[in-house]
This record gives sequence, structure tokens and C-alpha cells, in this order.
Amino acid sequence: MSQASAVKSAAELSQAFEARAREFADLVRGLDEQQWLLVTEAEGWPVGTTAHHVAVAFESLWGLTEALLADNVPSFTMDDINAANAQHAAEYPNPDKAETLAMLENGARDLAAKIAALSDEQLDHKAVVPLFGPDPITVRTWIENVIIGHFNAHQPSIEATIGR
Repeated sequence: MSQASAVKSAAELSQAFEARAREFADLVRGLDEQQWLLVTEAEGWPVGTTAHHVAVAFESLWGLTEALLADNVPSFTMDDINAANAQHAAEYPNPDKAETLAMLENGARDLAAKIAALSDEQLDHKAVVPLFGPDPITVRTWIENVIIGHFNAHQPSIEATIGR
């Protein structure tokens, strides 16, 4: 298989994102009240807070995508991310499940449309993300590893917490 055939188009990336978002929303939808309040080992947050975190991240992840496209990614550290996440967890210790699901579904739909609208040139655009080091990455890599990868960072934690 040639490398070109392994490269995902904007439509394929959008579909992959939507599939992961649906899977995550289905997980959240199936949580009962007790599970919603269980504290995850990985994050140290209630399951509901973790789900809410994923939902609210769509906007900031797209903002960073736009910054990457503009070659203007701000410099931030994992400590900065951890502090922002801790603040979110403190502000949303028990978010409303229905609101969180609506944010997940609406936010995912909006973000999938934005991903689908990217041109091949935009997907191939390279920029430095200071957090990841001096080597530039493509927007395509960002979408695959960070935007879609964000589900992978939290879903296993929720599943382990609820005993799945």
C-alpha cells in the first residue's frame, strides 16, 4: 500500500471523529446515576465531570486547530493543561447528564462539519505545537492524535471505573 492511500481525507477524518463521538456519547447515555458520580482513577474526577470535560474540549481543540493553521499555536505546558483541567473539575463536580449529552452531540456535529470542510492543503499544513517539541506536525496528525485521540484519553478511564 502506498503512503498516499493511507492518508485520510477530511471526509474520512470527519467520519472517524463522528464514530468516536457517537461511541463516547453512547457510553455516557448508558451511565446510571451512581456511575455518573464514581471517581475515575486516571483523572481523579467523577465520571460525569470527565464526560463533561470531553464535551467542552471540542471548542478549545478547534481553536487550537485554527491556531495551527495560522502558524500561531500558543506555548503552553502540561502543567497549564492540568491546571485548566483541575479548574474545570472544581467548577463542574456533578454536571447535568442531559446537558452534557447535548453538548457532546451538538459539539461533535459542529466539529465534524469543520473537519470535513478542511481542504487537503489545510490538512497537510505543518506547524509547530510547542508542547510537542520543535518538529512541526500536520493538521491531519493533530486531528487524528489530539482531537480524535482525546476520546481515547478518557473513555478507557470511564469504562474501567464503571467496570466495563
